Amino acid sequence: MTDPLHLFQEHFLQPKNSHLWDPNDLLFNLRDGIYVIDADGKILYANPAFAQLAGYMGTESIIGKQISDLIDTKSNQELVIWYEDMIATGQLKDIVLDYRKPSGESTILEINPGLPFADGSIRGVVRDITDNRENELKLARFEEFYRTVVNMLPSAVTVAKLDGTIVEFNQRAIELFGACNLRKDHTTNIYDSIAPSEHHRLADLFNQLMEHRLLINVELLLQKSDKTIFPGEVSIRIVPGIYDQQDVIVIISRDISHRKNLENDLRNMATTDHLTGLLNRRGFQIASKKILKQNKSNNLESILIFLDINGMKAINDRYGHSAGDWSLKMAAEVLKTNFGPSDALARWGGDEFLVLTASSNDTTIYEIIGKCNYQLKQMSNEEASPFGLSFSIGMATLQDGHENDLQYLLDQADKMMYRNKRNGDSPTFEPMNQ
Repeated sequence: MTDPLHLFQEHFLQPKNSHLWDPNDLLFNLRDGIYVIDADGKILYANPAFAQLAGYMGTESIIGKQISDLIDTKSNQELVIWYEDMIATGQLKDIVLDYRKPSGESTILEINPGLPFADGSIRGVVRDITDNRENELKLARFEEFYRTVVNMLPSAVTVAKLDGTIVEFNQRAIELFGACNLRKDHTTNIYDSIAPSEHHRLADLFNQLMEHRLLINVELLLQKSDKTIFPGEVSIRIVPGIYDQQDVIVIISRDISHRKNLENDLRNMATTDHLTGLLNRRGFQIASKKILKQNKSNNLESILIFLDINGMKAINDRYGHSAGDWSLKMAAEVLKTNFGPSDALARWGGDEFLVLTASSNDTTIYEIIGKCNYQLKQMSNEEASPFGLSFSIGMATLQDGHENDLQYLLDQADKMMYRNKRNGDSPTFEPMNQ
Protein backbone atom coordinates (compact mmCIF):
# COMPACT_ATOMS: atom_id res chain seq x y z
CA MET A 1 0.00 0.00 0.00
CA THR A 2 1.26 3.45 -0.88
CA ASP A 3 2.36 5.50 2.12
CA PRO A 4 -0.43 8.13 2.66
CA LEU A 5 2.07 10.69 3.94
CA HIS A 6 4.09 10.27 0.75
CA LEU A 7 0.90 10.70 -1.28
CA PHE A 8 -0.01 13.74 0.76
CA GLN A 9 3.36 15.33 0.25
CA GLU A 10 3.34 14.54 -3.46
CA HIS A 11 -0.21 15.63 -4.31
CA PHE A 12 -0.92 18.32 -1.72
CA LEU A 13 2.36 20.17 -1.54
CA GLN A 14 3.79 19.10 -4.92
CA PRO A 15 7.38 20.09 -3.99
CA LYS A 16 9.63 20.75 -6.94
CA ASN A 17 12.87 20.96 -4.95
CA SER A 18 12.27 18.53 -2.10
CA HIS A 19 16.05 18.00 -1.79
CA LEU A 20 16.35 21.59 -0.58
CA TRP A 21 13.79 21.42 2.23
CA ASP A 22 11.95 18.90 4.34
CA PRO A 23 8.16 19.09 3.88
CA ASN A 24 7.73 17.51 7.31
CA ASP A 25 9.19 20.65 8.87
CA LEU A 26 6.68 22.79 7.04
CA LEU A 27 3.74 20.57 7.99
CA PHE A 28 4.94 20.42 11.58
CA ASN A 29 5.03 24.20 11.97
CA LEU A 30 1.86 25.15 10.13
CA ARG A 31 -0.81 26.89 12.21
CA ASP A 32 -3.51 25.14 10.21
CA GLY A 33 -4.27 21.51 10.96
CA ILE A 34 -3.19 19.01 8.30
CA TYR A 35 -4.60 15.48 8.21
CA VAL A 36 -4.73 12.32 6.12
CA ILE A 37 -7.43 9.70 6.70
CA ASP A 38 -7.98 6.40 4.98
CA ALA A 39 -11.14 5.27 3.22
CA ASP A 40 -12.55 4.00 6.53
CA GLY A 41 -12.04 7.34 8.29
CA LYS A 42 -8.95 6.33 10.26
CA ILE A 43 -6.46 9.11 10.90
CA LEU A 44 -3.17 8.18 9.22
CA TYR A 45 -1.38 11.50 9.63
CA ALA A 46 -1.93 14.67 11.65
CA ASN A 47 0.38 17.57 12.29
CA PRO A 48 0.63 19.17 15.76
CA ALA A 49 -1.82 21.94 14.82
CA PHE A 50 -4.48 19.34 13.92
CA ALA A 51 -3.97 17.54 17.23
CA GLN A 52 -4.27 20.85 19.10
CA LEU A 53 -7.44 21.82 17.20
CA ALA A 54 -8.91 18.41 18.06
CA GLY A 55 -8.03 18.95 21.73
CA TYR A 56 -5.23 16.38 22.05
CA MET A 57 -1.76 16.84 23.53
CA GLY A 58 0.23 15.49 20.59
CA THR A 59 0.02 13.77 17.26
CA GLU A 60 0.69 10.34 18.78
CA SER A 61 -2.50 10.55 20.82
CA ILE A 62 -4.69 11.15 17.77
CA ILE A 63 -3.13 9.15 14.92
CA GLY A 64 -4.96 5.84 14.54
CA LYS A 65 -8.27 7.18 15.87
CA GLN A 66 -11.44 7.19 13.80
CA ILE A 67 -12.80 10.57 12.74
CA SER A 68 -16.21 9.36 13.94
CA ASP A 69 -14.76 8.99 17.46
CA LEU A 70 -13.91 12.70 17.54
CA ILE A 71 -17.25 14.19 16.57
CA ASP A 72 -20.89 13.73 17.56
CA THR A 73 -23.56 11.84 15.64
CA LYS A 74 -25.01 14.90 13.94
CA SER A 75 -21.62 16.04 12.70
CA ASN A 76 -20.87 12.49 11.51
CA GLN A 77 -24.05 12.53 9.44
CA GLU A 78 -23.11 15.91 7.97
CA LEU A 79 -19.65 14.55 7.09
CA VAL A 80 -21.12 11.50 5.35
CA ILE A 81 -23.50 13.63 3.26
CA TRP A 82 -20.68 16.07 2.45
CA TYR A 83 -18.31 13.23 1.45
CA GLU A 84 -20.88 11.47 -0.75
CA ASP A 85 -21.76 14.73 -2.49
CA MET A 86 -18.09 15.50 -3.09
CA ILE A 87 -17.48 12.02 -4.59
CA ALA A 88 -20.62 12.27 -6.76
CA THR A 89 -19.86 15.74 -8.15
CA GLY A 90 -16.09 15.61 -8.15
CA GLN A 91 -16.08 19.13 -6.71
CA LEU A 92 -14.23 20.19 -3.60
CA LYS A 93 -16.47 21.73 -0.97
CA ASP A 94 -15.61 23.18 2.42
CA ILE A 95 -17.63 22.17 5.45
CA VAL A 96 -18.08 23.96 8.78
CA LEU A 97 -18.70 21.88 11.92
CA ASP A 98 -19.46 22.71 15.52
CA TYR A 99 -16.81 20.75 17.43
CA ARG A 100 -16.51 19.96 21.12
CA LYS A 101 -13.03 19.11 22.40
CA PRO A 102 -12.53 16.33 24.98
CA SER A 103 -12.15 19.11 27.57
CA GLY A 104 -15.68 20.31 26.76
CA GLU A 105 -14.55 23.49 24.99
CA SER A 106 -16.71 24.30 21.95
CA THR A 107 -15.13 25.52 18.74
CA ILE A 108 -16.13 26.00 15.11
CA LEU A 109 -13.90 24.22 12.58
CA GLU A 110 -13.68 24.77 8.86
CA ILE A 111 -12.51 21.75 6.85
CA ASN A 112 -10.98 22.24 3.40
CA PRO A 113 -10.64 18.73 1.92
CA GLY A 114 -8.99 17.35 -1.17
CA LEU A 115 -10.46 14.73 -3.47
CA PRO A 116 -9.73 11.11 -2.46
CA PHE A 117 -6.56 9.42 -3.65
CA ALA A 118 -6.73 6.21 -5.65
CA ASP A 119 -6.68 4.14 -2.45
CA GLY A 120 -9.61 6.18 -1.00
CA SER A 121 -7.54 8.18 1.47
CA ILE A 122 -8.29 11.87 1.88
CA ARG A 123 -6.06 14.75 2.89
CA GLY A 124 -7.15 18.18 3.97
CA VAL A 125 -6.71 21.32 6.02
CA VAL A 126 -8.58 22.29 9.20
CA ARG A 127 -8.66 25.69 10.83
CA ASP A 128 -10.41 27.16 13.87
CA ILE A 129 -12.84 29.89 12.73
CA THR A 130 -14.49 30.40 16.12
CA ASP A 131 -13.23 33.98 16.44
CA ASN A 132 -14.19 34.74 12.85
CA ARG A 133 -17.69 33.44 13.40
CA GLU A 134 -18.05 35.39 16.63
CA ASN A 135 -16.92 38.54 14.85
CA GLU A 136 -19.37 37.81 12.03
CA LEU A 137 -22.17 37.38 14.55
CA LYS A 138 -21.19 40.61 16.29
CA LEU A 139 -21.15 42.38 12.94
CA ALA A 140 -24.53 40.87 12.02
CA ARG A 141 -25.99 41.96 15.37
CA PHE A 142 -24.56 45.44 14.89
CA GLU A 143 -26.01 45.62 11.37
CA GLU A 144 -29.38 44.52 12.69
CA PHE A 145 -29.16 47.11 15.48
CA TYR A 146 -28.21 49.76 12.91
CA ARG A 147 -31.14 48.83 10.65
CA THR A 148 -33.54 48.85 13.60
CA VAL A 149 -32.38 52.31 14.72
CA VAL A 150 -32.49 53.70 11.18
CA ASN A 151 -36.01 52.33 10.66
CA MET A 152 -37.11 53.96 13.92
CA LEU A 153 -35.97 57.40 12.78
CA PRO A 154 -38.75 59.89 12.01
CA SER A 155 -36.75 61.07 8.99
CA ALA A 156 -36.41 59.34 5.63
CA VAL A 157 -32.92 57.89 5.07
CA THR A 158 -31.86 57.10 1.51
CA VAL A 159 -28.47 55.75 0.41
CA ALA A 160 -27.43 56.20 -3.22
CA LYS A 161 -24.38 55.60 -5.36
CA LEU A 162 -22.51 58.63 -6.63
CA ASP A 163 -24.53 58.47 -9.86
CA GLY A 164 -27.76 58.75 -7.83
CA THR A 165 -28.81 55.08 -8.04
CA ILE A 166 -30.65 54.13 -4.83
CA VAL A 167 -29.25 51.11 -2.97
CA GLU A 168 -30.72 51.38 0.55
CA PHE A 169 -33.56 53.18 2.36
CA ASN A 170 -35.52 52.95 5.59
CA GLN A 171 -39.23 52.46 6.25
CA ARG A 172 -39.86 56.19 6.69
CA ALA A 173 -38.49 56.81 3.19
CA ILE A 174 -41.11 54.42 1.76
CA GLU A 175 -43.84 56.23 3.71
CA LEU A 176 -42.60 59.64 2.62
CA PHE A 177 -41.87 59.05 -1.07
CA GLY A 178 -43.84 55.90 -1.91
CA ALA A 179 -42.64 52.42 -2.87
CA CYS A 180 -42.56 53.25 -6.60
CA ASN A 181 -39.79 55.79 -6.02
CA LEU A 182 -37.69 53.37 -3.94
CA ARG A 183 -36.49 49.95 -5.07
CA LYS A 184 -33.27 48.07 -4.35
CA ASP A 185 -33.01 46.61 -7.85
CA HIS A 186 -30.93 49.61 -9.02
CA THR A 187 -33.79 50.91 -11.18
CA THR A 188 -34.67 53.98 -9.11
CA ASN A 189 -32.68 57.18 -8.75
CA ILE A 190 -32.60 59.82 -6.04
CA TYR A 191 -33.78 62.33 -8.64
CA ASP A 192 -37.14 60.45 -8.73
CA SER A 193 -37.82 61.82 -5.22
CA ILE A 194 -36.93 65.42 -6.09
CA ALA A 195 -39.27 67.86 -7.83
CA PRO A 196 -38.19 68.33 -11.48
CA SER A 197 -37.77 72.06 -10.90
CA GLU A 198 -35.02 71.26 -8.35
CA HIS A 199 -32.98 68.81 -10.48
CA HIS A 200 -30.41 71.39 -11.61
CA ARG A 201 -30.03 72.62 -8.05
CA LEU A 202 -29.52 69.07 -6.76
CA ALA A 203 -26.86 68.45 -9.42
CA ASP A 204 -25.03 71.57 -8.21
CA LEU A 205 -25.24 70.30 -4.62
CA PHE A 206 -23.78 66.94 -5.67
CA ASN A 207 -20.91 68.73 -7.38
CA GLN A 208 -20.24 70.66 -4.16
CA LEU A 209 -20.27 67.38 -2.25
CA MET A 210 -17.74 65.80 -4.60
CA GLU A 211 -15.44 68.80 -4.26
CA HIS A 212 -15.65 69.61 -0.55
CA ARG A 213 -17.02 66.43 1.11
CA LEU A 214 -18.91 68.49 3.67
CA LEU A 215 -22.37 68.08 5.18
CA ILE A 216 -24.97 70.09 3.26
CA ASN A 217 -28.29 71.14 4.82
CA VAL A 218 -30.79 72.63 2.41
CA GLU A 219 -34.50 73.04 1.74
CA LEU A 220 -35.73 71.41 -1.48
CA LEU A 221 -39.06 70.67 -3.09
CA LEU A 222 -39.50 66.89 -2.90
CA GLN A 223 -41.79 64.59 -4.86
CA LYS A 224 -43.89 61.55 -3.96
CA SER A 225 -44.47 58.63 -6.32
CA ASP A 226 -47.86 60.12 -7.26
CA LYS A 227 -46.04 63.33 -8.33
CA THR A 228 -47.26 65.30 -5.30
CA ILE A 229 -44.78 68.09 -4.56
CA PHE A 230 -44.02 69.05 -0.96
CA PRO A 231 -41.35 71.11 0.83
CA GLY A 232 -38.55 69.19 2.48
CA GLU A 233 -35.50 69.77 4.60
CA VAL A 234 -32.59 67.66 3.34
CA SER A 235 -29.19 66.77 4.80
CA ILE A 236 -26.69 65.30 2.32
CA ARG A 237 -23.24 63.86 2.86
CA ILE A 238 -20.81 61.50 1.11
CA VAL A 239 -19.81 58.50 3.26
CA PRO A 240 -16.69 56.66 2.02
CA GLY A 241 -16.48 52.94 1.31
CA ILE A 242 -19.59 51.55 3.03
CA TYR A 243 -21.30 49.94 0.03
CA ASP A 244 -19.18 47.32 -1.76
CA GLN A 245 -16.18 49.44 -0.76
CA GLN A 246 -17.60 52.35 -2.77
CA ASP A 247 -18.43 55.88 -1.64
CA VAL A 248 -22.15 56.58 -1.30
CA ILE A 249 -24.39 59.58 -0.79
CA VAL A 250 -26.50 59.48 2.38
CA ILE A 251 -29.58 61.69 2.24
CA ILE A 252 -31.81 62.40 5.24
CA SER A 253 -35.13 64.01 4.29
CA ARG A 254 -37.91 65.52 6.38
CA ASP A 255 -41.34 66.74 5.29
CA ILE A 256 -41.64 70.35 6.47
CA SER A 257 -45.09 71.05 5.01
CA HIS A 258 -46.57 71.59 8.46
CA ARG A 259 -43.78 73.97 9.43
CA LYS A 260 -44.12 75.90 6.17
CA ASN A 261 -47.88 76.18 6.69
CA LEU A 262 -47.30 77.54 10.19
CA GLU A 263 -44.74 79.99 8.82
CA ASN A 264 -47.21 81.14 6.17
CA ASP A 265 -49.94 81.48 8.79
CA LEU A 266 -47.67 83.54 11.02
CA ARG A 267 -46.57 85.63 8.06
CA ASN A 268 -50.17 86.23 7.07
CA MET A 269 -51.10 87.10 10.65
CA ALA A 270 -48.27 89.63 10.69
CA THR A 271 -49.16 91.19 7.33
CA THR A 272 -52.95 90.71 6.98
CA ASP A 273 -55.89 92.57 8.48
CA HIS A 274 -57.97 89.85 10.17
CA LEU A 275 -61.32 91.61 9.61
CA THR A 276 -61.13 92.33 5.88
CA GLY A 277 -58.48 89.88 4.67
CA LEU A 278 -56.60 92.76 3.03
CA LEU A 279 -53.00 93.64 3.82
CA ASN A 280 -52.41 95.53 7.04
CA ARG A 281 -50.06 98.49 7.31
CA ARG A 282 -46.94 96.32 7.63
CA GLY A 283 -48.00 94.01 4.81
CA PHE A 284 -48.69 96.96 2.51
CA GLN A 285 -45.28 98.48 3.18
CA ILE A 286 -43.59 95.17 2.25
CA ALA A 287 -45.71 94.63 -0.89
CA SER A 288 -45.40 98.23 -2.06
CA LYS A 289 -41.60 98.04 -2.24
CA LYS A 290 -41.84 95.15 -4.66
CA ILE A 291 -44.57 96.76 -6.79
CA LEU A 292 -42.81 100.13 -6.99
CA LYS A 293 -39.62 98.37 -8.12
CA GLN A 294 -41.46 96.33 -10.76
CA ASN A 295 -43.30 99.36 -12.09
CA LYS A 296 -40.05 101.27 -12.48
CA SER A 297 -38.44 98.32 -14.28
CA ASN A 298 -41.42 98.10 -16.66
CA ASN A 299 -41.61 101.90 -17.19
CA LEU A 300 -45.09 102.03 -15.66
CA GLU A 301 -46.50 104.81 -13.51
CA SER A 302 -47.16 103.87 -9.90
CA ILE A 303 -50.54 105.15 -8.70
CA LEU A 304 -51.66 105.17 -5.09
CA ILE A 305 -55.38 105.41 -4.32
CA PHE A 306 -56.42 106.54 -0.84
CA LEU A 307 -60.04 105.66 0.10
CA ASP A 308 -61.94 106.68 3.22
CA ILE A 309 -65.47 105.44 4.06
CA ASN A 310 -67.72 108.41 4.63
CA GLY A 311 -69.65 108.67 7.88
CA MET A 312 -68.07 105.74 9.68
CA LYS A 313 -68.11 107.44 13.08
CA ALA A 314 -71.82 108.09 12.77
CA ILE A 315 -72.46 104.48 11.67
CA ASN A 316 -70.58 103.13 14.69
CA ASP A 317 -72.24 105.55 17.10
CA ARG A 318 -75.80 104.98 15.84
CA TYR A 319 -75.83 101.34 14.63
CA GLY A 320 -73.01 99.80 16.64
CA HIS A 321 -69.59 98.44 15.81
CA SER A 322 -71.02 95.31 14.16
CA ALA A 323 -72.51 97.62 11.51
CA GLY A 324 -69.15 99.35 11.24
CA ASP A 325 -67.39 95.99 10.76
CA TRP A 326 -69.91 95.02 8.07
CA SER A 327 -69.20 98.29 6.28
CA LEU A 328 -65.45 97.64 6.33
CA LYS A 329 -65.95 94.15 4.92
CA MET A 330 -68.17 95.44 2.13
CA ALA A 331 -65.60 98.07 1.22
CA ALA A 332 -62.87 95.38 1.12
CA GLU A 333 -64.97 93.13 -1.16
CA VAL A 334 -65.50 95.98 -3.59
CA LEU A 335 -61.77 96.61 -3.81
CA LYS A 336 -61.00 92.89 -4.28
CA THR A 337 -63.53 92.76 -7.11
CA ASN A 338 -62.06 95.67 -9.06
CA PHE A 339 -58.32 95.22 -8.57
CA GLY A 340 -56.10 92.29 -9.48
CA PRO A 341 -53.52 90.10 -7.74
CA SER A 342 -50.66 92.28 -8.98
CA ASP A 343 -52.05 95.24 -7.01
CA ALA A 344 -51.54 95.85 -3.28
CA LEU A 345 -54.80 96.31 -1.34
CA ALA A 346 -54.70 97.30 2.30
CA ARG A 347 -56.74 98.49 5.21
CA TRP A 348 -54.43 101.27 6.29
CA GLY A 349 -56.18 101.88 9.57
CA GLY A 350 -59.70 102.55 10.87
CA ASP A 351 -61.89 103.30 7.84
CA GLU A 352 -58.99 104.10 5.48
CA PHE A 353 -57.95 101.87 2.57
CA LEU A 354 -55.04 101.98 0.14
CA VAL A 355 -54.54 100.57 -3.35
CA LEU A 356 -51.16 100.63 -5.11
CA THR A 357 -51.42 99.85 -8.79
CA ALA A 358 -49.90 100.71 -12.15
CA SER A 359 -51.49 102.53 -15.05
CA SER A 360 -50.54 104.57 -18.09
CA ASN A 361 -54.00 106.08 -18.37
CA ASP A 362 -55.53 108.23 -15.62
CA THR A 363 -58.96 107.88 -17.25
CA THR A 364 -58.94 104.11 -16.69
CA ILE A 365 -58.10 104.55 -13.00
CA TYR A 366 -60.88 107.10 -12.55
CA GLU A 367 -63.33 104.67 -14.13
CA ILE A 368 -62.25 101.90 -11.76
CA ILE A 369 -62.49 103.94 -8.57
CA GLY A 370 -65.78 105.44 -9.77
CA LYS A 371 -67.04 101.90 -10.21
CA CYS A 372 -65.88 101.06 -6.67
CA ASN A 373 -67.96 103.89 -5.27
CA TYR A 374 -70.99 102.87 -7.33
CA GLN A 375 -70.76 99.21 -6.26
CA LEU A 376 -70.37 100.13 -2.59
CA LYS A 377 -73.58 102.14 -2.73
CA GLN A 378 -75.35 99.32 -4.59
CA MET A 379 -74.29 96.74 -2.00
CA SER A 380 -75.69 98.75 0.87
CA ASN A 381 -78.97 99.13 -1.05
CA GLU A 382 -79.19 95.41 -1.83
CA GLU A 383 -78.62 94.52 1.82
CA ALA A 384 -81.40 96.92 2.81
CA SER A 385 -78.95 98.76 5.00
CA PRO A 386 -80.42 101.67 6.94
CA PHE A 387 -77.41 103.71 5.90
CA GLY A 388 -75.64 104.30 2.61
CA LEU A 389 -71.97 103.73 1.98
CA SER A 390 -69.56 105.73 -0.14
CA PHE A 391 -65.87 106.50 -0.46
CA SER A 392 -63.97 109.76 -0.36
CA ILE A 393 -61.05 109.16 -2.69
CA GLY A 394 -57.64 110.68 -3.27
CA MET A 395 -55.10 109.64 -5.85
CA ALA A 396 -51.40 110.33 -6.49
CA THR A 397 -49.08 109.41 -9.31
CA LEU A 398 -45.41 108.82 -8.67
CA GLN A 399 -43.03 111.43 -10.03
CA ASP A 400 -39.31 110.85 -10.46
CA GLY A 401 -36.76 112.30 -8.09
CA HIS A 402 -38.32 111.38 -4.72
CA GLU A 403 -36.13 109.53 -2.28
CA ASN A 404 -39.06 107.88 -0.50
CA ASP A 405 -41.50 106.91 -3.25
CA LEU A 406 -44.18 105.39 -0.99
CA GLN A 407 -44.18 108.24 1.50
CA TYR A 408 -44.48 110.77 -1.34
CA LEU A 409 -47.50 108.93 -2.75
CA LEU A 410 -49.12 108.66 0.68
CA ASP A 411 -48.73 112.39 1.38
CA GLN A 412 -50.12 113.43 -1.99
CA ALA A 413 -53.05 110.98 -2.02
CA ASP A 414 -53.96 111.81 1.58
CA LYS A 415 -54.10 115.52 0.82
CA MET A 416 -56.26 114.95 -2.26
CA MET A 417 -58.63 112.62 -0.37
CA TYR A 418 -59.29 115.12 2.44
CA ARG A 419 -59.71 117.92 -0.05
CA ASN A 420 -62.31 115.84 -1.92
CA LYS A 421 -64.00 114.88 1.35
CA ARG A 422 -64.36 118.55 2.32
CA ASN A 423 -65.64 119.44 -1.12
CA GLY A 424 -67.86 116.36 -1.50
CA ASP A 425 -66.10 115.40 -4.72
CA SER A 426 -65.75 111.70 -5.65
CA PRO A 427 -65.33 109.98 -9.01
CA THR A 428 -68.64 108.66 -10.30
CA PHE A 429 -69.54 105.65 -12.44
CA GLU A 430 -72.64 105.13 -14.54
CA PRO A 431 -73.34 101.56 -15.72
CA MET A 432 -73.88 101.07 -19.46
CA ASN A 433 -77.56 100.02 -19.04
CA GLN A 434 -78.60 103.22 -17.34
